[in-house]
Amino acid sequence: MLIQATARRADRVGAKNYGGACLMLTRIKATVPMPRVARRRKVTACALARQCLLAVQAAYLLPLGRAAELTPRTPLPTSAKENTVISDSLHATEYFAIPLSSTVAPHGEAVPLSVDDIAGFPGVVQIYRALRKAHGDQLGPPLLVGGEIRLGLCPSADLAPRSAEAIHASFICTAQELERNANREQPLPLGKVLSDAAAAKVLDAVSTATRKAGTQLFLRTEDSEFVVPTLAPEHFLEARQDEQVQRTDTFQVVGLRRGWRCEPHGLWVGENALPVVLPANDPRWAWEQIHDVLEQPTFLVGTLVRESRSSPWMPGEPSRLERQPQLAVASS
Repeated sequence: MLIQATARRADRVGAKNYGGACLMLTRIKATVPMPRVARRRKVTACALARQCLLAVQAAYLLPLGRAAELTPRTPLPTSAKENTVISDSLHATEYFAIPLSSTVAPHGEAVPLSVDDIAGFPGVVQIYRALRKAHGDQLGPPLLVGGEIRLGLCPSADLAPRSAEAIHASFICTAQELERNANREQPLPLGKVLSDAAAAKVLDAVSTATRKAGTQLFLRTEDSEFVVPTLAPEHFLEARQDEQVQRTDTFQVVGLRRGWRCEPHGLWVGENALPVVLPANDPRWAWEQIHDVLEQPTFLVGTLVRESRSSPWMPGEPSRLERQPQLAVASS
């Protein structure tokens, strides 16, 4: 069987050099006998390579004993338009590269890969999706070339062209913005500090893949190679204080509501008369403590919190009421 033949071949390469096992795929016609069913269906060497890629993934990326669950499939014939896209991506002078092996192998025939094909490589799908979102139709389809997965940067009629140098500069700028924000005593929401949110998604995917599996991303031109930077997990944390669910300020009390039949009491605070529900079982917010808030200038000092945008605002810890009778005397 094709899976068994490929698994035996991969065993000789060695599980530790999984990337090396992938290198044989570009020379698959000479290393794996073509099955009879493949000859009857006239499956090309490129199609066989895709089948064997799935077989290698089954042998090394699925738990022992589950290799048979991944059945190799014959890809559908590609259209003329798809062949043009693949050719443009293969011959692109600027491209992203994800090495699968620490050794450099000679480039053989390019093997087109689907999203399902690359799903077995740790972190590669996440990197591809982040790049796709950032570059749209400029990003070519995944191709297995030699010992790496290549994603060409091709011209697009809908998007302005960006050079590899400009893309790399955006990665560096975004990494610096993330680092500066993470070093703040109270980080800001990422949407307020990033000049390129899509680049941040790529950096997050690459950093996670590198941290978990050692997967790296390179950006190459005809005479240059750039390493996409990786960052620590804390650089991607959102701000601790989200204005949608937490507000810290001094709010003037402008209204009071008494709750009956075990209902909580409430206040209206601030210029916009923001409704605030008071804790029912907290003695600090009992009716005896709040009934006179409208008789003199009173302020709610501290933080208002809520679980979600649809939840009511409530006083957080350590919010308190401050009365200022001297203001009432002065106004009279």
